[in-house]
Amino acid sequence: MGVRLQHAVGWLGLAVFALAQVCIWFAGPDSVVSHVGAGGEPDAWMPKGRSVGVSFLIGAIIVAVILLCRLLVRVVPAGLVNIPSARAHRYWTSPEHRPEFNARMNAWLSMVGGAVLMGVACLNLELAFALPAGRPPFVAVHLGWVIPAVVLGCAAYLCLWLVRIPARRGA
Repeated sequence: MGVRLQHAVGWLGLAVFALAQVCIWFAGPDSVVSHVGAGGEPDAWMPKGRSVGVSFLIGAIIVAVILLCRLLVRVVPAGLVNIPSARAHRYWTSPEHRPEFNARMNAWLSMVGGAVLMGVACLNLELAFALPAGRPPFVAVHLGWVIPAVVLGCAAYLCLWLVRIPARRGA
């Protein structure tokens, strides 16, 4: 997956998240499910405005964490970068390849942030529209393992990318 596509996933996630909140604000019921019990039944509600406000706060925290991590990628010294292979560490932290490393790490962080924001948007939409209509919960029940699975999958991809040293161009 290329750097541009990873950044696109990040921007798409942010757009989907914001659009979900706008949909809830304009088309959602006055009272929104705020908690689902272990049996999948809604057991707490909150006013729509408060729900959207809390969701935007959660989204802002997610974006802030991603931006902080992106900043840290640029300023962390090479000695603190942990890459499983010594050979790959020398390659990616060398002055020649560090800019590409930084760009790919930032793109990866954007992709993970976008995926998490999309998951939260799906959960918000389900809590606002599907559960009050009596439909069985799907996202609320499965989000607890889907988001960690996506993040772990992205982390595995990143690790595989990090230990692989690209072939020399023109060789």
